[in-house]
Amino acid sequence: MYIKVKEHETNININILIDKRIIGIDDTKKKSQIPDIIIFLLVLDSNYPEESPKLISKSNFSTPTLMDGRDLFIEVCPKWTPKTKLIDIISGIIPFCAKVINSRAYQFFGTFHLESIYDMRVFDHMIVSKFIKFNIFNYRFI
Repeated sequence: MYIKVKEHETNININILIDKRIIGIDDTKKKSQIPDIIIFLLVLDSNYPEESPKLISKSNFSTPTLMDGRDLFIEVCPKWTPKTKLIDIISGIIPFCAKVINSRAYQFFGTFHLESIYDMRVFDHMIVSKFIKFNIFNYRFI
């Protein structure tokens, strides 16, 4: 696991790179190949720690893809409090990935935050065409 921190004016972005081998998944039997490195972005905005951070997938490791901007934080850390340590959040990503990859039936993971303001630098190198479809739900871009 590798972590890279980048500070912006309004938030702190923590890129979390996870080698698929530490998840313990054998994807040779899967129809679609899982990337060697699965990347997540943990976004701490100016309201952190009063409000929970956002966790966004930057890798396409599941079908359907989770790389569409939805916040996966509640899936990784359902019992979050302002005293939750970042290492506890980050260590919860590995079991979440295993759960998603091993799920046999379609499940919807994560949430979209309507009326949220997103910094589009967060979505660099991602599939953002999905966001355009959700524009009718009052997504605002800056």
